Amino acid sequence: MLCSSLRTGPTSTNGTGRAAPPGHHAPAPFEQGLYPAEWTGRTYDTLLTRAAALLDMGESVVLDATWTAAEHRRAARLTAQRCTADLAEVHCEVPPELAAARLVTRDDTLSDADSAVADALAVRARSEPWSEATVVDTSGTLERAASRAVAAVRPYGVGQAAPFRRSYLEPD
Repeated sequence: MLCSSLRTGPTSTNGTGRAAPPGHHAPAPFEQGLYPAEWTGRTYDTLLTRAAALLDMGESVVLDATWTAAEHRRAARLTAQRCTADLAEVHCEVPPELAAARLVTRDDTLSDADSAVADALAVRARSEPWSEATVVDTSGTLERAASRAVAAVRPYGVGQAAPFRRSYLEPD
């Protein structure tokens, strides 16, 4: 996924002023540490810039992020439009109790997301609804969720190509 290796945030991650070594946990409250609003915005900007470069070369991209802020979703739509790319918006949802249970039982991971971060993200998601997205329930099996996501991304079927569209150019 395009954003899995993206790291544009600050090196001081936990509010102590000390840099966390790469590959180590750096827990911090929501919108602090690695994820203050300024760095989140810069990360989304970089993500979309990199996506546009790939789209302009004819590549498909997956932008895996929380997308809780409507402004970031609008920017993604504009990027897709400028690149004359189809955009499939997919929002994975799971009941809060199951999300909390999954966070507690996760194997060793570098994610610093905990129940407080998950709760804060849920509050933001409710305050900025994402009606354009296809909701994928991830409380069931991986196969079921993946099937629903693929159906959203490939509405013409896995073996079917999307309709060809020429780019529209404004006259000089």
